[in-house]
Amino acid sequence: MPVAPVIDEGAEVGYWRARAEQAEAAAAQLRQENSELNARVAALSAEVGRLQEAVTTLSGLLFGTSSEKRAPAARGDGAGEDGAGGRSHGARRRGQRPGAPGHGRRSYAHLETEERVIDLEPEERCCPCCGTGYEFIGTEDSELIDWRVTLIRILLRRRRYRRRCACDGPRTACAPPAPRVIPKGLFTAGFLARLLHEKYVLGRPVHRIVAALAAEGLEVAPGTLAGELRQVAPLLAPWAQAIAARGRQAGHAHCDETSWQVFEDVADKENHRWWLWVFVTADTAVFVMDPSRSARVAAGQLGIDLDQTALEAGRRLVISSDFQCAVRRCYFRMEVRDRHRPAVAAAG
Repeated sequence: MPVAPVIDEGAEVGYWRARAEQAEAAAAQLRQENSELNARVAALSAEVGRLQEAVTTLSGLLFGTSSEKRAPAARGDGAGEDGAGGRSHGARRRGQRPGAPGHGRRSYAHLETEERVIDLEPEERCCPCCGTGYEFIGTEDSELIDWRVTLIRILLRRRRYRRRCACDGPRTACAPPAPRVIPKGLFTAGFLARLLHEKYVLGRPVHRIVAALAAEGLEVAPGTLAGELRQVAPLLAPWAQAIAARGRQAGHAHCDETSWQVFEDVADKENHRWWLWVFVTADTAVFVMDPSRSARVAAGQLGIDLDQTALEAGRRLVISSDFQCAVRRCYFRMEVRDRHRPAVAAAG
């Protein structure tokens, strides 16, 4: 007969109890790891959202907004208009209003006029059958606008005279020299005025002005024009000071700075790396070249006393700039929450 197995109930209970405790410990560890992973996923999701927002903001700054994503009515392509030709949302169409008086054709009668007569050939001014000449009845007029850049060489001939008598005094006399903006300079006042207009109003660099002059037949070195600009700079100093003074009175200023290489020898100059500052208001643009990037440059142009904690009474100043620390010192420790929001410094 087979022998029945002997079962130790105490050993079995202890074994399964140990297995149950191990399972519970493993489950607790898994719950802890799951909690940590959930927290990690939440943190990464928040980081991804922040980075996506930053990418969207930077893309908008770099590329601007896309008109293709706007509604057809906002693009002005004719969709969304009512039957009367108006906008369903109240927006007006661009361009001339129906029924409004036009501005008329522009008149150029103030320009210097050169008349050119265009006539028929002699054989075309008579009847091709009998040869009888046509009768002149007037002209049919139209106009063209020509653009001419004329460089003129002015040859100055100062007349000299010799005395023919025996009286005392100089034996010869000569006409006085022609007035010049720059003593012994080559260019006239009109040339220098045009040079200043090209350089500072149109913003053309000297090498492009040299290329434009060469196209008209005048070969001139860039250093020559740079020297002329340096000579007439004192004449522009009062204007520059007046423009800077007006800029300091503005209530809103955009300011920024960038590094600029300066190779000219200047007293107490330490290196070639200087800073070019720009301060733009509603009607002025002021450039300041300085070897320093400190806040005193911005404070000097904005009319701010860095030793004070507030502007003078009655003055309100809005500064639009980036987070450069030198400009931030001009904000009088006021909170700036967004890079693209202007910082406001006002009297308390």
